[in-house]
Amino acid sequence: MPQKRQTHPQPYSFRKPKEALEFCQTTSCEVALLDIQMRNMSGVELAKELKLLNPGINIIYSGYAKMGIVKEKVDCDYYDWLDGKIYAINLYHGEYMAQYSWGEITNAGMK
Repeated sequence: MPQKRQTHPQPYSFRKPKEALEFCQTTSCEVALLDIQMRNMSGVELAKELKLLNPGINIIYSGYAKMGIVKEKVDCDYYDWLDGKIYAINLYHGEYMAQYSWGEITNAGMK
């Protein structure tokens, strides 16, 4: 029985988002580890461009040891309310999470 050939992925590092995009136009990439904050383009914007080139690419975000939420990656009516979207404002008339004692504290921390 023939043995399956093992492949060893090669990591590459880029200092500029444009360099990573140019590389991925000619090379198949399976995973991209991206900083959220970069010069000239955010990690979320770069991920969108990489997904256009390779829809199957896996994206991992890094945030310089900070813990938080990437708003653009979360579909949440609370963030839509913060952005002033009408449907979310209509959902949030003082009763949102009222049954939870931690609701008001959480709302303040999410802003």
